[in-house]
Amino acid sequence: MPKFGISIYCISRKIVSGEITPVEAYHKLCQYGAEAVELVPFGFNIAEDPQLIEQFQQAFAQTGVPFTNYSLNGNFLGLTEEEFQAELTRAKGHMDAAAQLNIPTFRMDSAAFRRPIQENTIENFQKEVPLSLILKCRSVAHERALLKVSKIILQCCVEELEIQFLRLKLLR
Repeated sequence: MPKFGISIYCISRKIVSGEITPVEAYHKLCQYGAEAVELVPFGFNIAEDPQLIEQFQQAFAQTGVPFTNYSLNGNFLGLTEEEFQAELTRAKGHMDAAAQLNIPTFRMDSAAFRRPIQENTIENFQKEVPLSLILKCRSVAHERALLKVSKIILQCCVEELEIQFLRLKLLR
């Protein structure tokens, strides 16, 4: 049966402003009637704060409202190999946090938001997306398999990536 879920992103401005903590935001969503919560680390970095993971685990134990998705902004386009490795390391930290919280789905926007909107063009997509981005996304998916997170969704700024990825998958 479907559950009513709310993303912590919905009240991330209050977290960013310091008005509430991430755990208080989780409790607030539970009070609003959430039966599931999406964890989006805006205004905090759970990957670098083990105490926050512990606090979320305690909050879940109190409420029973699970995190059902972890969503992270990222960028794998136009990076040098060194920059890619740094972004992969950052993503791994967040995947570790998701695994510790038993979150079954991890979504990483792999080509949007972390760069200026004016760079998210069809021309840049056609120039940057070919096989290199798909291989980089596969690398992240491999990390997911090691952490036993059941699903990973890597979103791109243009839906065509999914079509290209599916074509490549069918060709293998």
